[in-house]
Amino acid sequence: MTLPRVHVQARAAEAVRQGHPWIFASQIHTWEFEPKPGALVEVLGPQSRCVGFAYANPRTTLALRMLYTPSAGQRGPDGVPEERTELFRKLDRARSRRQEYNWDTDAFRLVWSEADGLPGLVVDCFGDRVVAQFLTAGMEARKALVLEWLVSRLKPRGVFERSEGVGRSREGLQPVRQWLYPASPAEELNPPAVISEGPLRFWVDVVGGQKTGFYLDQRAARRCLQGRAFSGNVLDCFAYTGGFSLSALQAGASRAVAVDSSARALETLRANAELNGLGSRVQPIRAKVFDFLTQAAQRGEKYGLVILDPPAFTRSREHRERALAGLRDLHSRAGLVLEPGGYLLTCSCSHHVASKDLLHAAISGLRRIGRSLKVKSQFGPDADHPEIMQVPESRYLACVFAQVGP
Repeated sequence: MTLPRVHVQARAAEAVRQGHPWIFASQIHTWEFEPKPGALVEVLGPQSRCVGFAYANPRTTLALRMLYTPSAGQRGPDGVPEERTELFRKLDRARSRRQEYNWDTDAFRLVWSEADGLPGLVVDCFGDRVVAQFLTAGMEARKALVLEWLVSRLKPRGVFERSEGVGRSREGLQPVRQWLYPASPAEELNPPAVISEGPLRFWVDVVGGQKTGFYLDQRAARRCLQGRAFSGNVLDCFAYTGGFSLSALQAGASRAVAVDSSARALETLRANAELNGLGSRVQPIRAKVFDFLTQAAQRGEKYGLVILDPPAFTRSREHRERALAGLRDLHSRAGLVLEPGGYLLTCSCSHHVASKDLLHAAISGLRRIGRSLKVKSQFGPDADHPEIMQVPESRYLACVFAQVGP
C-alpha cells in the first residue's frame, strides 16, 4: 500500500517534532494526491524527510492530526505503520496510565483524544459501561478497531457511542447516538448506570445525559469539597445531577439548594440524593441561575457556600470579553447571597477563559458589591484528563476555591 504524501512547511514540521499534534491547511505546501477524509497520510518536511503519519481531512481548516511518529514500531513490508498493532499499543498505554492512579471510583476517562495520542477519540468508563466518542473523520474510519479493543480488553457490559458536537460537524460527519456493543442491546442496558466516587454513589445516564453522562473532569473539585467541613446551607448553581451538592452535604453541610434549568438533570439529582440517603437535605429548583440569584438576594437568603459551575460562556476568542463581563455579573449576584466569611467554588470550562481570567472576573465582580476574596486553592481536571503543554486549548477547565470577606 502506498500512502498519500503531504509536504508541509518547515515551521509545521518542527512543531510536530516538538510534540504538537496538529497541522493546519495553511501550513501545507502540497498534497501529492488528495486523500479521502480520515485516510492515513505520510507527512514530509524539508528535504522530504518524514516527520510522522497523520490522518487527514483536506476539507477542514485543521487538515492533519498526527497519529504515529516516524519511529512507529510495527511496519508492514511497504513501511506503512500496521494500524491495528499501533492503535492497540496506544490504547494499552492510555489504560496503563490510568491504572497508575488510586482513584476511589469506578468512573474515569480512559482516552482523552490528543493527550493520549489518539486525536478525536474520547472514551469514558462508568462501571461496567463504556461511552465512546468518535469526533473526527480519522477516528470514525477506525471505529471498528477501537471497538474491538474496548470489547476484548475491558469486557464491558455495553459500549455506547455518543459522537456529536460542533467539532464533528466541521469534519463533515453527522451526529450519532447508538449502542455499539452489543449490537442489539437488552433493555436492561438503557437505564442509567450506578457509579461510586469516594463515599458517594451516582446514577449516570449514558444515553441521554449531558456530554457522556457525568462531569468526570470535576472530580478534583468534588474531592476539594468532600475534604472540608461545612455546617451551613449550600447553594449549588448549574447543579446538573448533584455532584457538588452531595459532596458538600457529605462533608457536613446542613442543606443544599440545587438550581438548574434542566428538568431531566434535576430528576437525576433527586434520585442521586435518595441513593445516598440525603434526599431530605436537598431542595432542587428549576430556574435560570441569574434570575434565581437576583430573587434570592431580594428575599434576603444567605448561604455559607456558593458553587458556580456554568456551561462555557464562550467557545470563541471573538466573544471572550462578553464572556468575562458575564462572569463578573455572575459573581456579583452570587456575592449578594454569600454569608460574610462564606466560601465560593467557581469554575470555567472554556480555554478562552484561563484560571487567571476567572480569578480576575471573580475579584472584580465581588468588588462591585464591596466584597473581597481570599483564594484557598486552584485546580483543573484530574489526571485522567491530561493536558498537552504545546496545546493551550487542552487547558480548558479552571476552578477556584476561595473565602469571601464581608
